[in-house]
Amino acid sequence: LSLFSTLYEKDQFSVAYAAGVKFVEVALLQIPQNGYFKSKKYRKQRTKSAVDALRVTKLLGGMVDEMEEDEETSNNNCDGNGSSIS
Repeated sequence: LSLFSTLYEKDQFSVAYAAGVKFVEVALLQIPQNGYFKSKKYRKQRTKSAVDALRVTKLLGGMVDEMEEDEETSNNNCDGNGSSIS
């Protein structure tokens, strides 16, 4: 989570996106497979993990929207061959 947050804050979106996807995967898919996951002892950690995963998922969605907008802007400024239109 800290890696994702740091990269996101530094606008390093492509690497942050990969770190965020991995965080969500671990939090929502891998950790729940452990036998201790449903233990009452870890209820607060489970809740925090789920809340963090939801927050990261929302930020990832925003990053995708922003990357799509950047790509559209880039495509509109090119002549189809990757060259800028002057």
